[in-house]
Amino acid sequence: MPRRPVLVTGAGGLIGSALVRTLLGPDRDVALVDRDSTRLEQFATHPDSSRVRMFHVDITDAGSIAGAVAMARPATIVHLAALHFIPQCEAEPRRTVETNIDGLVNVLDAAGRAGTEFVLFASTADVYALSAEPLAEGDPARPSTVYGATKLLGERLVAEWAGRRPGRRATSLRIFNVYGPADRNSHVIPDILEGLRRGGEIRVGNTEARRDFIHVDDLAGLLCRVLASADPPALVNGGTGLTTSVAELLGILQKLVDRPFAWSSDPAKVRPVDRLCLRADTARLRSAFPGFEPRDIETGLGDVLTALGVPVGGV
Repeated sequence: MPRRPVLVTGAGGLIGSALVRTLLGPDRDVALVDRDSTRLEQFATHPDSSRVRMFHVDITDAGSIAGAVAMARPATIVHLAALHFIPQCEAEPRRTVETNIDGLVNVLDAAGRAGTEFVLFASTADVYALSAEPLAEGDPARPSTVYGATKLLGERLVAEWAGRRPGRRATSLRIFNVYGPADRNSHVIPDILEGLRRGGEIRVGNTEARRDFIHVDDLAGLLCRVLASADPPALVNGGTGLTTSVAELLGILQKLVDRPFAWSSDPAKVRPVDRLCLRADTARLRSAFPGFEPRDIETGLGDVLTALGVPVGGV
């Protein structure tokens, strides 16, 4: 009997692209779902493209996603598709709910009918209450954004889906701040990198805000570890346990490119709700997946610069 595939929603996004590249191989079939067909084209020339099925589908269209899942019949679904850029989510709460909640329900309904056994749900550290301390999975969940609220409800929906029928399992991975060379959103690292490309003064928001940054390829590796586990935790953080401030990021980048550049804090870039610190407690992560060692921020930023064609050590 042919091995049933892994289906990835949001397969053309920052995390999805890295995960698919990690998953693809001669002995694994992968089904890709994305509402943007151009994002899927990157996999058409992959050496193992014969193992790929692509579906240009919006998860908010219940009939279309049901048809794609029925055709693929995946044993596992990695659900990454979502609206996640917080300023956009705050400006468009209805669209955020339609994508992050209605879309998720459509995927889960389709998964149930297709006999899917495991769902890996991309949640977020934004579900946690504000805190300056490392955040563990048992800490209070009190999101302060529309995005965080939709993801917290998503965790409950995924857990209930798994609990309604024997043999189903689900894991929610609370992802911290992901960075990589293909980030199309105006997050702090791509914003700074775009400023470097343009030249002139780089304008940033709160320079003292500290975040737990994880390189997208390390996150993809962690997702694969979850998929390979016989008994993954139902809820686990996806972070490094370390934090870096925006000011420190700028200093690291100045060192890496080996040239000075001007930067300043722009009040217009400071978010109305902005945590001073967001850091993962990684005790459960490291217990469940021993040997997981994400790269440090300086190495990761160097890798991003290299991928973008920016010489490291001088320009």
